[in-house]
Amino acid sequence: MGEIAVRGASVEVENVLTAHPAVQEAVVARPDEVHFCDLPKTSTGKIQKTVLRRRAAG
Repeated sequence: MGEIAVRGASVEVENVLTAHPAVQEAVVARPDEVHFCDLPKTSTGKIQKTVLRRRAAG
């Protein structure tokens, strides 16, 4: 399916999120992978989505 990027989190947080009952019961949209990383931002603080898309593509 997709991926989620979260800033400043750890593997423990990932395990809690994926083990949560609401996530386990979600039939429609559950990400295959969860990546924890710093999000690239512009000088005005907006997230650079093009950079994230390039990272996801390879």
